[in-house]
Amino acid sequence: MLGVFALALNVMTGTAAGAASLLVASAALVILANVLEKLGNLSVSKIVTGLAAMAGVFIVLGLAAYFLVHLRPRYWGWALRYFLLELHLRRLA
Repeated sequence: MLGVFALALNVMTGTAAGAASLLVASAALVILANVLEKLGNLSVSKIVTGLAAMAGVFIVLGLAAYFLVHLRPRYWGWALRYFLLELHLRRLA
């Protein structure tokens, strides 16, 4: 990721827009360095707890998507009705 970042910074030289994007990129690197420092100070148990919580969230989202996939055509119908109603009301206004 940082290699791509370095290549992009080399391409951005020579213009005012490149200078502005270089400034934004340097601010992003400062933020990234602080985040990496905080992540480096985490204990293994906190990392495992966080990963388990994220896995739980993805399981819940996956199950919700699995059960809601059958309602999808009905929602598209509602969205189309509201879109057509909006077009009709804009024509009247």
